[in-house]
Amino acid sequence: MRKCQFAWRGAIILVILYFTTSCDQPAPRRVLAQVLESTTGAFLDTKMNPDSSFEVGQTIVTTETGTAIISLVPGLMVQLNPNTKVVLDELLLTKSNQITFFVMESRSARVRLLRGSVCAWVAPTITQTELHIELPVGDLVASQTTSFYVGVGRETVRVTTWKGEATVQSKERGPQSVTEGCFEDWSISTGMPLGPASDIGEQAAQELVAVSDAQQRFAHLLSKAINRIPTSQSR
Repeated sequence: MRKCQFAWRGAIILVILYFTTSCDQPAPRRVLAQVLESTTGAFLDTKMNPDSSFEVGQTIVTTETGTAIISLVPGLMVQLNPNTKVVLDELLLTKSNQITFFVMESRSARVRLLRGSVCAWVAPTITQTELHIELPVGDLVASQTTSFYVGVGRETVRVTTWKGEATVQSKERGPQSVTEGCFEDWSISTGMPLGPASDIGEQAAQELVAVSDAQQRFAHLLSKAINRIPTSQSR
């Protein structure tokens, strides 16, 4: 009789362990990118509008005068500047599947910047958050509390960081960080960083202002989105 009791207790423990461990496995899921704000006629594809959502694999192209602010995943926003072309390669949220609630484990997005420029903001979050931008010279990676400008021209790639730190995993030179308030240029043909140019300071100052203005818009739009969430008192 006692052996049966031990056997039943062992079986119950195994069942409990199975459900608690299997339910706690991170469950990544794809999400849709969402336009938060755009100028009139911002997109080359006229079917796209200020209420558009985008799936992984879609290409977004802005017109010569158009700009658009897009939420890739919660906490990751980009402003597409005029004449910019990007491809959405990955939009993921990872949550732990607790039985009674969901806990955010990580957020990540990966895009390809084929031409033009973007201002990007990785919001200050308590969970692991990363933005990856594939460039002709390598991959740019930025995590929480980072805002930066990145542009792809005919011959060069430019990264200017306003807050935090952005790291470019160069194909030729390995990882290179662009710290707060700094900039770096890479040659597309060689993949190597370039030396300073005569107009570099003025150009960097303009880019820092652009990123600063974009970050203010990002924060404002994020605040509006949070305020639209219904509470128990507002129902």
